[in-house]
Amino acid sequence: MKQSAVQWLETMLENWCDLSPELRTQIINHAKETERHNIIVAHGNKLKQSRGTTNFEYWYTGQEYYNDNFENKTT
Repeated sequence: MKQSAVQWLETMLENWCDLSPELRTQIINHAKETERHNIIVAHGNKLKQSRGTTNFEYWYTGQEYYNDNFENKTT
């Protein structure tokens, strides 16, 4: 199974680090937010074309890309 870097970090912190639950949660939440931001920025805003009987163009934002591909999948 594939893991994101944040999922790997979460596993390592749970299994190998003697941290308070509060600190572990803060570290993981910060890593998740950083990963989300980096994915959105890396994707950027792209002009896409429809696939179907009618052809039209539309903007596909980094936020939309993140929501479609990662929302609730990195938790």
